[in-house]
Amino acid sequence: MSRENKVLWTEGLFIKPAHFQQNDRYFESYINKVRQLSGPYGWGFDELTIDSQLLDQGKIAIRSASGIMPDGTPFNIPEEDPAPAPIDLKEGVINQQVYLCLPIRSTEVEVFYPDSEKGLQRYTSKTLEANDSSTNRPSSTTLMVGGLRFNIMQENDTRSQYSCLSIAKVLECSKDKQISFDNSFIPPLINCRASDNLSDLLILTKDLLNQRALDLSGRISASASGTGGVAEVEDFLSLQLINRFTQLMQHLIGLPRLHPEQAYQHMIMLVGELASFSEKRIMPELEGYRHDNIADTFSPLANLIKDSLSSLSTKARAFNIPLKEPKYGIYRAILADPQLIQSSTFVLTIKADIPSEELQRNFPNLVKISSIEKIRELIMVSLPGVSIKLLPYMPRELPYHDGFIPFELDKNCEAWQDLKNSSGMAIHIGDQVPGLKLQLWAIQR
Repeated sequence: MSRENKVLWTEGLFIKPAHFQQNDRYFESYINKVRQLSGPYGWGFDELTIDSQLLDQGKIAIRSASGIMPDGTPFNIPEEDPAPAPIDLKEGVINQQVYLCLPIRSTEVEVFYPDSEKGLQRYTSKTLEANDSSTNRPSSTTLMVGGLRFNIMQENDTRSQYSCLSIAKVLECSKDKQISFDNSFIPPLINCRASDNLSDLLILTKDLLNQRALDLSGRISASASGTGGVAEVEDFLSLQLINRFTQLMQHLIGLPRLHPEQAYQHMIMLVGELASFSEKRIMPELEGYRHDNIADTFSPLANLIKDSLSSLSTKARAFNIPLKEPKYGIYRAILADPQLIQSSTFVLTIKADIPSEELQRNFPNLVKISSIEKIRELIMVSLPGVSIKLLPYMPRELPYHDGFIPFELDKNCEAWQDLKNSSGMAIHIGDQVPGLKLQLWAIQR
């Protein structure tokens, strides 16, 4: 039979303490069911402070804590509920979580009185002077009330009859009673502000978004001449995405209360959208949200966001290198930045008034590419210079131009070495090609 049904108050009822106790159980159960149905993960700490002074003595104590236990019981230490007695760790303790524990509800006596034997009582008795607020005459009554009777227990203690919240992970308790905590540990929370680790992670994510927005906006402004291609459009879409999530993260961080699962929802959406700009184009598989292991839930997310944003700022960029009008069939390209030769892939795109198949087949034999200083020597002795190879498609970093055919310059050939100490590149076309158009691009990767 359920112990949580509503009391029927009828006329002439001989009232006993059990009636009020049953009424309390009914309303506690009612509120807890509404809480459970309103959403998942409604338990954890809203605030938690460990007594740092007792740590030097090898003891763990709670200075203040508030939140909701996994069984739905709200608590507030020490304002409403007495703080549990400190736990004295023995030397040699390694990799042990420490828990705030509350005896579960039972049909046995639930109140611990001063003359009671210690057991699994859920409440401890205390007195309260309560004022009568219904009269103008000052009066008060001494009431006996119950505060939650918490204990602090270790991971290897028997906790089957307790509702528990993990408060810390002890890496080691040394011989001199010095306690080392896992600084990356995050307890179950109903408010991100209760953990400096989680709050700092959210702030770091927002700062990374801010920095990438500045990088991308500067890059888009620098290429506003319209010579950019797919990469420039991608930069614009990336900036649009980052601006949206920057403001969202700023809002979330400013909330007085933010549930970790709510933060996880928004961060998982950010990871998913950033995955669209990655090489694989799909989001990596993640384990999902774990309320009892928040650190391992958010750590992979934070790393994915960091790596994805980093890749946005280092994606390949294409620069159009102007070709001077040809003299005697020689085009000249001035390399203002010598580092381009080392760090870039060079692509020569061509178009002419002849069939594409013929141009693809014959052009590598018509062109000679070398440094400005050595191009005439190559022409005189008919040496090939830098070789080129036909690309199967236009590189995505380059803008789309109808009819242009891309050729990549071979950086591994011997003639390429001459360009490393040259002021520019020279391109010679051996025969007259009707309607020839050339574009030289450097793609930084």
